[in-house]
Amino acid sequence: LDETWGFDHMNAASDVGVVCDWSQVDAGVDTLPTCTAELCEGHGASDLIPFTNFLGKGETYTNHQFYDFMEPNNDELPYVYDSFEYEHCDAIGVSMDVTVPSTPVMMGPPPDRR
Repeated sequence: LDETWGFDHMNAASDVGVVCDWSQVDAGVDTLPTCTAELCEGHGASDLIPFTNFLGKGETYTNHQFYDFMEPNNDELPYVYDSFEYEHCDAIGVSMDVTVPSTPVMMGPPPDRR
């Protein structure tokens, strides 16, 4: 099963397990970076991601845990359309009241106003 979401692997240093330190190049000391065989920080399965508290429990996630959490069949996954309650709209003063009027509403061109 291909779960790359259309990601296209290219032959770039950080995409093939090579991390380069450009600090000496930026400082004008060297013309090429120093590269080593490793993963970029934050790319590993057990690396913590900067997003937290999705369930309001103070939880943190590794890349692997977040990948599992985002699985569409996860019953705990917050979903914006899981109800017709719009507290986030109410909080900024936007009404989502869609009550149906008790009298019929005529649709069509406006009446002729001569």
